[in-house]
Amino acid sequence: MIYDAIVVGSGPGGAIAAATLAQRGKSVLLVDRQSFPRDKVCGDGLPGNVMEMLIKELGIDIQKAGLKYQQIYGIDMVAPSGSTLLVREKPSAYYSMVSPRYHFDNMLHQYALSKGAHFEVMDVDAPLYSKDGNQVIGIVQRQGKTLIEHEARIVIAADGVSSAVTRSLRGRVADPAETAVAIRAYARLKRPLRPDPTVYFKYLLDLVPGYAWIFPTARDQVNVGLGLFDQEMYKRRGKSLKELLNEFSDAIQNEFPLEIEPGTLKSWPIPVWTSQDSRVVKGVYLVGDAGRFVDALTGGGIYPAMVTGQLAGQAASRQLEGMHPAAAAAMYDAGWRKGIGKSLQRLLWVQHWIGSKPSVFNAIFNVANAVPPLRSTLLTGLAGQHS
Repeated sequence: MIYDAIVVGSGPGGAIAAATLAQRGKSVLLVDRQSFPRDKVCGDGLPGNVMEMLIKELGIDIQKAGLKYQQIYGIDMVAPSGSTLLVREKPSAYYSMVSPRYHFDNMLHQYALSKGAHFEVMDVDAPLYSKDGNQVIGIVQRQGKTLIEHEARIVIAADGVSSAVTRSLRGRVADPAETAVAIRAYARLKRPLRPDPTVYFKYLLDLVPGYAWIFPTARDQVNVGLGLFDQEMYKRRGKSLKELLNEFSDAIQNEFPLEIEPGTLKSWPIPVWTSQDSRVVKGVYLVGDAGRFVDALTGGGIYPAMVTGQLAGQAASRQLEGMHPAAAAAMYDAGWRKGIGKSLQRLLWVQHWIGSKPSVFNAIFNVANAVPPLRSTLLTGLAGQHS
């Protein structure tokens, strides 16, 4: 069978791309190397624009879907100097929340299936190229020692920057200089949080613009982690990510008396935003992490993945309905460039500025504390809210 579209990866971007195509009557094969639900290493923070997209764009009621989450009521940030910023969220239907990817991704995966996408657990070995090598016309599945070809009129890659599809298209693995790294664990609290918990960020002087975080997943559980945007930085300190995270956990025991749950400590690479280059390569639409749609300031990639997944699904649908492939590719690129791309580019500049002048970071916090509108703007950007 030749599908209208094959979507590789059923995270937020892939699931929404598949749903967008399927609800327009296209035959969609959605593949992932794991069955759902499954764990996904992440900070689990979901800013308010995620909720807005779920409600306004996708029509998903998280209550009816049974999503497990913790509503967030504000942002608490600590500068390297110890200066703090705290902003409470205004009451809104589009509130921020923390939801483990085990639950959140499964909700979107089930949404894609409800729209008509067909799902298979599959180990994708490589893209399937046309005879001249200029176009991707499907994927190659590895099943033991056997290779199986699956053809499609369009392929959407939403399986990460180091996936077989993206590696083949880009011709190289992710550059460490363009890849952040993070580590997280789930931890039980010995003392429950207040009923209206906030997310907590602490910027560490010798790791700026990297930061540590506490994201409440429930009143008695948190996601505790550390994100670094210079992989050489922690190596120069002669300490592992695990050691740095343990140091942070020990230092905040008075505020957050926590105990890390065994088996939950995991690290992962983050392919941060680097350029405005086209995200359609040899006919393949690159979505989410596969297209490096990741905030260079916070490492947040869920909302950009959702947006680009929807845009790719819309452009691919137009292509299947007769739009010239080059025009459909241009439609996709124009869509993300005028929206999420502008926000990601702006945050990349801020990250470079802060990273090159960490001493300025404390001053920014001091000024923001004195100017409430600036405080709100700063916290919005640092928390990953994209306009």
